[in-house]
Amino acid sequence: AAVAGNEFSEPLVGALVSPLPGERTASILPTLERRGFTRLQSSEPPVYAFTHALLGDVAYESSPFAVRRKLHQRAAQFIEEEHRGEEAVVAEVLYHHFSRAGHPAGLIRYGAISGDRATAVFANRQALDFYAGALESARAAHANPDIGLLIEKTGDAHEASGRHREASQAFVEALDVWEAAPRRHKRARFVPWPFRPGDREAILCRKIAVS
Repeated sequence: AAVAGNEFSEPLVGALVSPLPGERTASILPTLERRGFTRLQSSEPPVYAFTHALLGDVAYESSPFAVRRKLHQRAAQFIEEEHRGEEAVVAEVLYHHFSRAGHPAGLIRYGAISGDRATAVFANRQALDFYAGALESARAAHANPDIGLLIEKTGDAHEASGRHREASQAFVEALDVWEAAPRRHKRARFVPWPFRPGDREAILCRKIAVS
């Protein structure tokens, strides 16, 4: 339950523990509630929370690192499937779980989407944090088209914050990455691709000129 977050539903916890040998998913959360570890937050559907944040912290930290990573992966897959077609609304949660799971593809994809959502509401500092996390993972995965697109998004967030020098530097770097990529590797693998490849250079050159 601690891996699921501050609040957790029976289906999500069931998805996490059911594959583990010797675990019973039925009535796990009501049992924890009766013993004072959790409380019912809402009944339709049943959602629980730890009675004290420290309980969740202790439970989380007492689990082996490898087990936590595996459970974060299951949590991400369950949430992604549950929101199939509307994953963007839970992008920040998916980013968290894929990040803790050490899953590069999910981390890059949902880091980019979370950053875009933050930019859309002028939360540019948060957007930069999401893009930085996604960019670090993209660099480690040598996902060059994704790297260029994430650098461009970083520039957009700087531009929206009035940091024009940082924005211009980011756009120039994104253009360099684009021009260095072989033609067959121009399209991003993980980050949602919003435009035609033929427009990419012109868009970046326009942004450099404006910034």
